[in-house]
Amino acid sequence: MAHLYLANVAHPLRALAGLALLLGAVAVGCNSDTGDVTSTDQFSGEVETACSAEEIDPLVACSAEPCEGMSGDPLMACMDDNCPETVWEGITETCAHCMLANQYSVEAMAQACGPADPPPAAACSPTEIDPLVACSAEPCEGMSGDPLMACMDDNCPETVWEGITETCANCMLANQFSVEAMAAACGQTPEAEPPTAACTTDEIDPIAACATEPCAGMAGDPLMECMDVNCPETVWELSETCAQCMIANQSSIEAMIGTCSGNPAPSGG
Repeated sequence: MAHLYLANVAHPLRALAGLALLLGAVAVGCNSDTGDVTSTDQFSGEVETACSAEEIDPLVACSAEPCEGMSGDPLMACMDDNCPETVWEGITETCAHCMLANQYSVEAMAQACGPADPPPAAACSPTEIDPLVACSAEPCEGMSGDPLMACMDDNCPETVWEGITETCANCMLANQFSVEAMAAACGQTPEAEPPTAACTTDEIDPIAACATEPCAGMAGDPLMECMDVNCPETVWELSETCAQCMIANQSSIEAMIGTCSGNPAPSGG
């Protein structure tokens, strides 16, 4: 498959991160169990939030009220308009990637990327996600990406789509790994079965072997370039589902391997 590169998008945060979001909408940092993109060290078990309080708190302070109810590009434009340039100057690349991947709301961004205790609210309510799962789980089994979305469109009546909020739609677009992954990440329903790993061991193990040591401490485009340099071309014969998960988890090589293999590190210290 083509190597996993993303183009720049004109926004202060996106320019810093050097990343355009995949899937035609807001991409989520797809932790297959929780939907969070907080970086976790799978070897030490220590949780490393993508943004420090010094990075995230000023952004929340200047954008929470004026940008309430916004998501995606309108949210980023609102934050750009309402937050002074000095607030953006201290944002690290890792923090920028995480914020770009959690554009559901200011609250979701702060909770996923900063040292916030409670998890973000579900992007979709049960009245939004449950009918979609009911009409698509069986006919769309085993599908991901564009084929999955086309299958859902064919099998779910128009009335099901009419009640979908922008926040819910963004989350669904960002979790097209399977119907089950979409329901678990966006609906956070207790009865939802944990989705299967995005990558098989045959896909993820060779990447871990060739990239873990040389690419340690990198994120975003530098991480992807390091992986490209250090991993042979045969390693990149990945499924669409695995590739999408890796693109969405560029906060570190450990986060990518742990999340996409279905074995993220424990959330406790």
